[in-house]
Amino acid sequence: MRENRERGRIPALSALLLLVLRLRVGAASPVRAASGSVYTCAVTPCYAHPVTGEIEDSGGSSSYATGQGMVEGTIYTTGLLELTDTGSIT
Repeated sequence: MRENRERGRIPALSALLLLVLRLRVGAASPVRAASGSVYTCAVTPCYAHPVTGEIEDSGGSSSYATGQGMVEGTIYTTGLLELTDTGSIT
């Protein structure tokens, strides 16, 4: 019985040691953020696809009112847009 407990401790201790080592190595590396500008933008919540107007849900157009209400309840109407100095938009 004691042998089984000791066998269970070795993988647990190995995993703990690996976690500690990974945290130490990760903490030593510098972190650099991209420089650029951040803007606010308007977000239009829409249940239908904004370009094609198609409803890509199994509920179809008969569920538009319910789907639109759910989208409006979960999506903010103001968003953040980040433009980095390299030209990337996120």
